[in-house]
Amino acid sequence: MNWKYLNIRQKLNAVALTILVAGLTCSVIIYVYSSDAEENILLTEAQNTKKYYRSLEMYGGKASVLTSEFIHWFESLWEGKELAYTVGVISIAISLLIFFCTWYLNFEPDEFDHQNKPT
Repeated sequence: MNWKYLNIRQKLNAVALTILVAGLTCSVIIYVYSSDAEENILLTEAQNTKKYYRSLEMYGGKASVLTSEFIHWFESLWEGKELAYTVGVISIAISLLIFFCTWYLNFEPDEFDHQNKPT
């Protein structure tokens, strides 16, 4: 493929396809070679008790409980096999964003193609 003769839409589509393939390949490799996320059993048991949530709600309110649950969920996305899913979803989202941008943006052919045409 000669990049010199491609217009901007074709270049962006090639970049999006490269991101998609690389991201999905990395996510498969991460999934195959990673084990399930190891958790600190004592910390997990202490945070999953009713007493912990009661004291957290008493001192910080319901927003504190929701924030704690969100932080625990977000941290779990970056460990073990969940990381493979996270990498896959992020690569799909970025490549789809680039595909849709090239689909809906109206590039003027005279503006970009005059440099790329062979003489």
